[in-house]
Amino acid sequence: MHGRPGINPLRFDTRYVLDRESFNSLIDICVKFGFNDKIRDNKIFYLNNIFELGEKAHIKYIINKSDLDRNIRAIKDARRAADYVLVHIHQSDKENGGVPKRIQALVRKFIDEGADAIIGDGPHEIQGIEIYNGKPIFYSLGNFFYQSETIKRFPFDIYERNGLDDNATPQDVLDYRDKIRSGKLIRDNIIPSRSGDSYMRWFDALVGQCIFISGELQEIKIFPVGTYHPHRSQRGRPILADEQQGKKIIEYVKQCSSEWGTNIEYKNGIGLINLKG
Repeated sequence: MHGRPGINPLRFDTRYVLDRESFNSLIDICVKFGFNDKIRDNKIFYLNNIFELGEKAHIKYIINKSDLDRNIRAIKDARRAADYVLVHIHQSDKENGGVPKRIQALVRKFIDEGADAIIGDGPHEIQGIEIYNGKPIFYSLGNFFYQSETIKRFPFDIYERNGLDDNATPQDVLDYRDKIRSGKLIRDNIIPSRSGDSYMRWFDALVGQCIFISGELQEIKIFPVGTYHPHRSQRGRPILADEQQGKKIIEYVKQCSSEWGTNIEYKNGIGLINLKG
C-alpha cells in the first residue's frame, strides 16, 4: 500500500506579484539589509516568500499538481464503486470576507471529476452554498461540535504568549482570551481574530440534507444550529436553533450565497433550496 499517516494536503505555491514601483522598493530594502543574494532577475526571495515583478500587485496561487492529481484519482476511483461521492475539504482562508477564488475553482474541479457534493469546513464560521452543475457545494457548515473550553491542559507557549505566569490554569487562559476578544484588554502583540458579531458567528452552524432522486439533486434542507451557551461546560454543544436565531442564521447563509445566485427560503424553522423549478 502506498500510504502515509497524517493529513491529505492540497498545497499551494504562493507568489506575491508586485508592480515596478513596489518591486524596486523591495530591492532597496534588501540592499539596505545586505540581502543582495536574494535578488534574482525579476524575482526576490525574501522572508521565505517569493516576490515577482508584474503589471499590478496581486497574490498568485499555484496548486501542487501531485496533490491535485492524487485527490482526483481518489474521486474517480470512488465514482466507479459508489452511488454518491461526497468530498470533504478543510480550508481556513478567506478572501475579501468570502470564499477564496482558488478554493472555488478547486471544488468545482472536483465536481467535474465526479463528486456529487462538497462538504466544507475550516473558517470556523458559515460560508455560502453554491449549486454547480446540479451539485451542492457547502463551502463551510461552521463549527458543529467545538467544545474547546473545558480542556484540562494547554501548551506552555500559550501561557507565555499571553503573559501568564507558571501558576496560571487553563481557565485563566480562557478568561484572558475572552477579555482580548471583547476589547476589554488590548495588547500590542495580539490582534483579536474575532469580536462582536464575528465572534458570535463562531457558534452558528448548519446541517444540510440533500435529497437526490434517481441521481438528480431535487432539494436541500438546511437546519440551523447554535452552539453558544453562557456556561463553558455546555458551550460548543450543538442544538437546533430557536426561531429567532434560526431565521438569522438562514438569512446570513442566504446573504453569503447570493454571489452564486442560490435562492434560499426560510420556512418552518429551516432553509429550503428548491431545485425542481
